[in-house]
Amino acid sequence: MQTALQFGPILVHLDLLLRGLEKSIQLAALSILFGTAIGVLGAVGRSFGPRFLSWPIAAYVEMIRNTPLLIQLYFVFFSLPLFGFKLSSNTAAVVALSIHLGAY
Repeated sequence: MQTALQFGPILVHLDLLLRGLEKSIQLAALSILFGTAIGVLGAVGRSFGPRFLSWPIAAYVEMIRNTPLLIQLYFVFFSLPLFGFKLSSNTAAVVALSIHLGAY
């Protein structure tokens, strides 16, 4: 009996898949690190900071949570260069994911 799945094409490109997995883990680790730092700073600022910081932090959290992540990624990658901020694709991904994770 023959199996429906053919692993030959996958095994031929296994090195590419492993490099992609490595890059994904790197992006996730950096985003989690920076996102946690942003979130902790926001929580401390909102809880213990001056009163005038509470509203902007709450607005940031609501705006980021109510915007799809894909839109945030597009904004960072395509719109920021219009304002003079040229980022590589990896840097843009880390920035957008960190900002997104910081709101949670």
